[in-house]
Amino acid sequence: MNLYEMFDHLAELNTGQRAEFIRDLSKTDAMRAATLERMLIADKADALPEPSMGALLNVAQAIQTPVTPAEGRVIGGFALLRSLGRGGMGEVWLAQRQAGGAVQQVAIKILRVDIRNHEAKLRFALEQRLIASLDHPFVARMIDAGESDGAPWIAMEYVDGAPLLNWCDEHKLGIRARIALMLQVLEAAGHAHDHLIVHRDLKSSNVMVTRDGRPKLLDFGIAKVIGDTQATSTAQRFFSLGSVAPEQYSGERTSIATDVYQLGILLYELLVGSPPYPMEGLSPEQIQTLIMHRPPELPSRSVPPQAAMLRGLARPAQLAKVLEGELDLILMYALRKNPTERYRSTVDFARDLQAFLEGRPVLASGQSASYRAKKFLRRHWIPASLAATALACLLGLVLQLVVRDAALSKARIEAVAARDQAHQERDKANNLNSFLLELFRAASPTASVKKDLPTIVSDAIALELSRQHYKSDPSTAIALVKAALGLGELAQARSLTNELQLLSSRFSKDEQRQILFLRANIANINTDFPMLVQINAELAHHIKGASLAQQVLFIGYVGQTQLKSHPENVLQITAITPLPAPLIRLRARALTQLGRHKDSVLLLKDASARKELTPLERLGILQSLTHGYLTTEQMDSALSASATMINAARALYGESSTRLVPYLNTQARVFIEVKELRTAIQIFDSILATPAIDDSVRLAVQCNRALLGTMQDPIDDESKKFVRALWLDSVGIEAYAKKRMQLSALRVAASEQLFASALAIAMVQIKNVEVEEPTHTELNIWVQALRQSKPLPAQIEDWKVSLRNVRSQDVQLIRFLNK
Repeated sequence: MNLYEMFDHLAELNTGQRAEFIRDLSKTDAMRAATLERMLIADKADALPEPSMGALLNVAQAIQTPVTPAEGRVIGGFALLRSLGRGGMGEVWLAQRQAGGAVQQVAIKILRVDIRNHEAKLRFALEQRLIASLDHPFVARMIDAGESDGAPWIAMEYVDGAPLLNWCDEHKLGIRARIALMLQVLEAAGHAHDHLIVHRDLKSSNVMVTRDGRPKLLDFGIAKVIGDTQATSTAQRFFSLGSVAPEQYSGERTSIATDVYQLGILLYELLVGSPPYPMEGLSPEQIQTLIMHRPPELPSRSVPPQAAMLRGLARPAQLAKVLEGELDLILMYALRKNPTERYRSTVDFARDLQAFLEGRPVLASGQSASYRAKKFLRRHWIPASLAATALACLLGLVLQLVVRDAALSKARIEAVAARDQAHQERDKANNLNSFLLELFRAASPTASVKKDLPTIVSDAIALELSRQHYKSDPSTAIALVKAALGLGELAQARSLTNELQLLSSRFSKDEQRQILFLRANIANINTDFPMLVQINAELAHHIKGASLAQQVLFIGYVGQTQLKSHPENVLQITAITPLPAPLIRLRARALTQLGRHKDSVLLLKDASARKELTPLERLGILQSLTHGYLTTEQMDSALSASATMINAARALYGESSTRLVPYLNTQARVFIEVKELRTAIQIFDSILATPAIDDSVRLAVQCNRALLGTMQDPIDDESKKFVRALWLDSVGIEAYAKKRMQLSALRVAASEQLFASALAIAMVQIKNVEVEEPTHTELNIWVQALRQSKPLPAQIEDWKVSLRNVRSQDVQLIRFLNK
């Protein structure tokens, strides 16, 4: 006997006989015995009192003298043709009857002989009444009912078709077509609810699809009337574990929410291609934990390899992309463990699915103002584009962030999934959502304290660190780190990644791999190649299960560590056709390291025309191509490429973003090479006019501006003023910058024939620093030239008098001469 046949047998025994049966079974199959014991406990929670002696005698008589349906037998005027299947309570036969010249085929369900007791007959009679009350095009209608030789039967509309999941896969229906079919199933279930009936066994085999594509809801064998708190034990024990709701498993009261949950499971399988709760090989305790406490994996993360083709898509990643976002949220909303937190009705469930198909906001998203506005803009982009309001600016920033790395959207989905893990986590998640909402409100132009997106992400990371949600679920933290890296918030990203790394041993393999990639990214940004080598060694043990994109990223990180020492190795590991976009610049730099500058430029030029590049990838290639043209002295091409690069950067980041700085710096270098110094100076001045740039970046640009301004002959007054102010503020700055400022100040002093000042500047000792060769050489020339004529003490006193009349920029030099 299989598990359910054993359970069916045990349900008819008294308590002592059941205990003896379980005890004997545990000696040979302990796992099955434990499962049966758990099912009996759940059955008892919702069962009627023990059957009477009369009922037991009826069962015994039925077993001794069975009346089993057979082919050719006539029941209620219908001749049985062939068996269609056997379920928990009944046997189903294809039958037909003739009335004149007309032949009518039906599906007859007959109560099974082995459970034909008083209780089962009550349940079967209830099913007859429930089906008789329904009249809907998507519900198999009842044609007749009765009792024959003590066997109750129901004649229903015969559906010549296939179960829902099979039918959709055979016809390779796409996601939207599957949702449209599911809407009809929801309509059928809603019709039953309108008649105060809860189906309680909604699964694929109970939804048949006709040859012309119409679903038919079947089998109300364990259905109940809404509000009826006295369900039978027969109904209780025949639920399907694959579609059971938590309240069914625990024996609690069932309701419309139970059907919503089962419909959610059905839709999950319909869209994803795998069940939300794989139970094969699990122990009874694991099954209980799975059903009662653990939320299912997000649909977008559960796509099996073969599912995409059955849904008209080429790759699993495409199917995951379709499911990611709103469909994830809709399914997780329907599959919440607490019945009160699911959709209130099939109407609400269907409304969200219809809204998804039409591009309107869905209830499961939380209906935030920014979300509704985004959906509105998608549907009405022409009139909305004319509304140049502050809110539109805010939404533009949010959408830009989502397009760039989708991190914030993913964080919201992860927060919704995490909320369902346990009851005590719900309040924390709600608090987090409220806080994030406040952060976005703070970014509104109407807010009293305005915040930009980097600040919003930074605050969210600080909150995550304080609440430590990542200790049990790192998904939100990982998404926040990605968002921070996308915005250039390196310090915040590093602090949260370090916390994740300390706890990585308790996370899944995929989560450990994601954390390693985040650490590698940070090490690469910091050019910390020894650390990157160490992380690469760890990644090598995890890369087998990685996605193609992660494998490409791993190759890139390995290549970065070998670029200067072994560029030929980099060429070998990047010899991939077609070359993935993330590896294009790495291979070009390896060619440059080997002196193959023309090959590098040719590679970058061809790559810049590729259609599949993301805007960020194209921008990086244009920047490398500009440097390549300069190296090969193709100045006209460098000017053209730099102009295209700046236009692409502004389109991606906006006009005033700090992320324009490296691209503006590259353009300035082009103008320096073609001797258009004034234009380059204007570019540096525009960068320095941006208030939000990092202090270290500002200092580097100031040094470049000073050196460039003093390259002119003669040096203009604006550049002299800039250099003097910079030299005065140079106390305590890094040595390399002090060296550059020293050279600029020497040039200014010499141009004004202030040789005493120049000598004092040249004598300032700045140790323990390496500067580029041109700066080092020129400083040495200045020192040697100024030392050729050593002044007498009287001349030094004269210099002191003249220096006192010099502007305040020479205060430090006077202090030096007074030593």
